[in-house]
Amino acid sequence: MGPVISNPPPPQQVTLQPGPHTLYINATTNDSLYHFGAWYRFDLSFQEAP
Repeated sequence: MGPVISNPPPPQQVTLQPGPHTLYINATTNDSLYHFGAWYRFDLSFQEAP
């Protein structure tokens, strides 16, 4: 199994202004054979700003 690559590396934190937001996640191996039988995982958590 290859290494986990994230750009930027975790943990990633973003403070959002009040209002509606759209989350867009784009993941690819850029290789039509490498990802066969593979899976992606995203862990998200949210908390109220102080």
